[in-house]
Amino acid sequence: MKRDGVVISGASQLAGPPFVDASPGIVQHCYTVCAVLSDVIDGDCSSASCALAPDVAPTVTNPSNRTYAVGASGGFGVSATGVGLTYVWRKNGVPISGAPNTRTLTLSNIQVGDAGSYDVQVCNACGCDTSAVATLTVCPTLTIASLPSLIRAVEGAASAQISTSVSNAVSMKWYRSGVPLSDGAKFSGTTTSTLTISNVAAGDAGFYELRAISLCGAVKRSNSSELRVSPCTTSLTIATQPTSQSVPIGAPATFSIFVPSCTTPVYQWQKYSASPPKWNVITGATGTSYTIPSVAAGATGTKSVISNAVSLNVVVPKFLTVTPKPVSCTSASVFWTASLPMTVVANYGTVCTALNNATVASPLATSGTAILTLANQSSVLFNLVGQTAQSQSAASICKPAYFTNTPASLRVQVSGLPSYGDLYGTDDGIPVRIRLDNTGCTPILGPIALATLTMANKPPRRPDHSIDVPQDLTVTGLGAGQSLVIDDIMFSRTEIGALPGASVAVSGTIQYGTPSRTVRVSARIRLP
Repeated sequence: MKRDGVVISGASQLAGPPFVDASPGIVQHCYTVCAVLSDVIDGDCSSASCALAPDVAPTVTNPSNRTYAVGASGGFGVSATGVGLTYVWRKNGVPISGAPNTRTLTLSNIQVGDAGSYDVQVCNACGCDTSAVATLTVCPTLTIASLPSLIRAVEGAASAQISTSVSNAVSMKWYRSGVPLSDGAKFSGTTTSTLTISNVAAGDAGFYELRAISLCGAVKRSNSSELRVSPCTTSLTIATQPTSQSVPIGAPATFSIFVPSCTTPVYQWQKYSASPPKWNVITGATGTSYTIPSVAAGATGTKSVISNAVSLNVVVPKFLTVTPKPVSCTSASVFWTASLPMTVVANYGTVCTALNNATVASPLATSGTAILTLANQSSVLFNLVGQTAQSQSAASICKPAYFTNTPASLRVQVSGLPSYGDLYGTDDGIPVRIRLDNTGCTPILGPIALATLTMANKPPRRPDHSIDVPQDLTVTGLGAGQSLVIDDIMFSRTEIGALPGASVAVSGTIQYGTPSRTVRVSARIRLP
């Protein structure tokens, strides 16, 4: 028995079961059966018959666990062996709609809902292999509400507090002038959102800030809050006047004053009425602050002083700007700003009267971004619906958001493989990998053909030593964003004559599309 003209060791027999070739590689071999006499081939051979060595099922490496912050971009990647491979990416065991048929999965503008378990199933005609599960952890956005820029306290006061609200933090720490604080006789709550300073003294004055750490390890710092400690006085002087405010319907409003008195003053808040014009006492409003309506305050007692008058205005929730922008062939982003912090949902579809899709609700904020994706569309119609913390609503008008509309374009990448291939029945082959990518938003129609290709000015070879170009890549077209890898191009390293580790030039042309277009191939490959 001969394979490609070479006697196969151990394959000589008078009769018996059919010969099974265990030769390596996924290539085509030609076989001849010859009559023998006394172990000497007498030349009486059958005509050659050719057979394709069997394909092998793919094997795939395992993706790694990933951790990302909200809004980041990232994903997973694997390597796989075999030919004719297809990739099905899954989340929590369910195939991901619209995921690319490639070895990498890229996620843009990652949100909390993207967290989960991901794997990929790689298949060809001979079977499938599924990777191990990799976990995607998404860190929610760490937020720290603004601290008051100034806090006033009287020397000798029992305590003073600096407080804020924090979300999605795994740890917190208060600092004064850059020095971390610890709980004790002077400070408490140093690892919470509220810092308490006991037995206020002049030395406690300074700038305080809170630092928090997110699940991803990111550190966020609050703004600085200045604590001013005033010596107490027997006179009544309002050191900090109340200020006017604008708040949404239903929201609380708090007015405060500061009087550095050694004694405990008596306070009385009042509200002004225009008809008849007079100040009306607010029953029970006798502290240093008053929450809700617009007020003016006066202190009563043996001595008195009246604060400045302030006003309270109502702000209606509404969208100030709504700006759509193309992102990809199948998606667009929408940036918005609002008059008040709102939780916003984007509703979208193909008809304004039936917007059947919706994004995940954005966090309560005065601005934000939403991603709109709709398969087989070049644009989408949408509107935004927002709700304040006080359940007041606002909505934008229905308008279009257009996707990217890049024409079809073929990108070609050429690279070498890490080992020699079986050419001429030996390891004489230098395999070359060609990757084709349609980088446009429309399909490439018509055949894709390798017109010319050389390595060090030498053509690729078939197993029978004939030149292997021009070669039809048997690709009838590529859809928008699709990729294809060709691994069956082989050069003879004997013919190239370069040593292992040498860098050799590969160049050529690929023709594609209707009407025909040409892409030039140019790369340098380092031999195994």
